[in-house]
Amino acid sequence: MRDKHHVMMVWLSTVLLILAGCAGNDTRSHGPAAYSTYSDSDWEQHRAENVKAATSTMASAMKGEKARLPGEKAILPGEKAILPGEKAILPGEKPAKQATVVLKETTKPAAGPLQLSIEDALKLARTRNQDVQTAEMEVEKARGEVMSAYSAVLPTLSLSGGYTRLGSVPEFEVSPGVFVEMGRADNYRAGLTLNQPLYLGGKGRAALKIAKLYKHLSESGLKGAHTATAMAVRQAYYGLLHAQEVVGSTTAQVTMARGHLADVEIKRAEGSALALHVMRARSGLSLAESGLIKTKADYETARRLLLKSLDLPLDTEVVLTSTYPDKPAAINVEDAMATALANRPDYVAALDSISLQEQNLTIVKAGYKPNLIAFGDFTYTKPDSNLIGSNDWGDSWDAGARVSWTLFDGFNTRGQMIKERAELRRLQIERDKLLLTIRSDVEDAVAGLTSANDLVRARAVNLAEAEETLRLAKESYEAGAATQLDVLDAETGLVEASLAMADARYVLGVAQAAYLAGIGLTDLPTRPAEEE
Repeated sequence: MRDKHHVMMVWLSTVLLILAGCAGNDTRSHGPAAYSTYSDSDWEQHRAENVKAATSTMASAMKGEKARLPGEKAILPGEKAILPGEKAILPGEKPAKQATVVLKETTKPAAGPLQLSIEDALKLARTRNQDVQTAEMEVEKARGEVMSAYSAVLPTLSLSGGYTRLGSVPEFEVSPGVFVEMGRADNYRAGLTLNQPLYLGGKGRAALKIAKLYKHLSESGLKGAHTATAMAVRQAYYGLLHAQEVVGSTTAQVTMARGHLADVEIKRAEGSALALHVMRARSGLSLAESGLIKTKADYETARRLLLKSLDLPLDTEVVLTSTYPDKPAAINVEDAMATALANRPDYVAALDSISLQEQNLTIVKAGYKPNLIAFGDFTYTKPDSNLIGSNDWGDSWDAGARVSWTLFDGFNTRGQMIKERAELRRLQIERDKLLLTIRSDVEDAVAGLTSANDLVRARAVNLAEAEETLRLAKESYEAGAATQLDVLDAETGLVEASLAMADARYVLGVAQAAYLAGIGLTDLPTRPAEEE
């Protein structure tokens, strides 16, 4: 505890000495009157003495030496320092026992930030996104429906058994006073029954096709969930990347504003700048710092949005390892349209819905047709039903076919036909409407991607020009050929060009995400080797 107290006092003295040196430098910059009191050599000597004293004190503390503060009594060899409030120990007196506290380090080193590429983000989303998980359960549910649908065409085999106790056994009189029982009081039965549909008017096969189509629809829904999730993750990832670039550009603006303020204050001290110039530079720094605060808040919002899309804890620190997408290859609208029709989950689902409705219509039509079912029974009974008076087990079997045909159902089938045909036509109209929507989405996505690429190219030229303009403005200002406003305008122009470039790159990333969603893909198709 004493060592800790002493080290704290040493560090406090060090800080005071350093501040004393800084205060001397600040006094120098307050105006011509203060500047004329000391020469450059006096100021440098004063600052060097403060730094030397601070360095010496810090070195003593690092070596474990007991450096003395002003007014502190020297500690003789073998003597123990007495802290404030502590009782001195007289010669021959034993020091009081004190409890020794051993502190154990219980905190584990914090894990590093999550290194996250766009590919890693997409993989996380596929496994953690709740919409995707829900769609996966729909696919599993459809798999069960397919298995159940096979019952319409496969045979059924059932086992039955029973026991019956008769209250009175039937009997007849064969001669006066002589009676013969027609059975036994205890009766046992076990049997197997087999039924096989042979013809149901097409209803059985239609039910099986409907189940398979339903499974295909569920898979389209899963793919749609993957596509929507991939688009959301890409937008969130590029949004955080954009916020990160904006923070970088704004931080650079603050750094330039601070450097410019320092230069103006030096010129003011030398008498070559006015107080107005200093105030203008300070105002520019204040505006830049307030802008940095806002951009950092926007970065935090973008970070939380990405973590939510990945279903990760909101306190997770992430480091983005991917950049914006590369320049897209030339895209043909018709090729993109063909890809969309083959991969868009909503269009595939529309086609499956039409096919499913056609099977529903087949099931309804089956109401006009007969049903034919084959059957077979095997029975094992006691007493044997084939022998009168026997009390032993016996078996019997029979087989045949049953046919049924509804001749009139009160126009129920006719009404169902009208309803199902209308539904089929509605689905066909929805498909044609969706085709127009898909073409519009693809054309907009291709145009947006091309425009974003052109925008990035133009903003890159603007950024290079802004950097060169700032360099020339600074050189001219140092040579006295340009004003402070010229430098400020050039710095502002560079920051604006940097922010515009970040916006353009973000627009390109979002445009690519929209294009992928428009053609029904989660990743760009790999180009052949000869095209690369």
